[in-house]
Amino acid sequence: MPSKPVKRGLKIFMRCDETGYCYDYWPYMGKHDQFHGKSLGERVVKHLCRALKYKGHHVFFDRYFTSMSLVRALLQDGIYCCGTVKSDSGGFPEELRCPNLRRGETLQMQHDQVIATAWKDKKMVHVLSTNCSPLGDGPVVCRKRGGNFQEVMCPDGARCMQHRAKNPVGRPSKKYWKFFFNFIMEVSLINAFEVFNKTCSKTVQLKSRL
Repeated sequence: MPSKPVKRGLKIFMRCDETGYCYDYWPYMGKHDQFHGKSLGERVVKHLCRALKYKGHHVFFDRYFTSMSLVRALLQDGIYCCGTVKSDSGGFPEELRCPNLRRGETLQMQHDQVIATAWKDKKMVHVLSTNCSPLGDGPVVCRKRGGNFQEVMCPDGARCMQHRAKNPVGRPSKKYWKFFFNFIMEVSLINAFEVFNKTCSKTVQLKSRL
């Protein structure tokens, strides 16, 4: 997977909510996996979203998974989505691939419920979505050179990965059974932590002292 940060080795795809709680996952172990092929990203998303059909859920993913065929297939299953996409992806409008825009400007095209967007930040950003209005436009916070710190949104799966990186179980191993065992233990602990945060009121430190 040359477009991913970790290009080789055992991989696990996850479906997480905004807190980082993992609802489902799927291990990918290489070319001999049943998801092998050009449409690996599309097959992974369909597999992980199989329980969300016709429930009106909104899912988000990055450009490795996004394609016009996936967006339309999810819409037929009653699942709305949004994801960055490669400008040369099949079905993406040619007029939006290299538009002459200044920073902050947006160009959009719509066909049925699918909206294709080209937005100029420091670089050109391309998006496919079925869960937003083409008339909606709001500001985003950007940090200028030498400016102050700012809040930056991140994918929810990345939040779960951040928890795993900060609180690892066991030591890194190349043995596949140890890798998956550690993964399941880490995700179980993270999920328990998120459930605890949602169901229990915050304890004041002074009240908890003897």
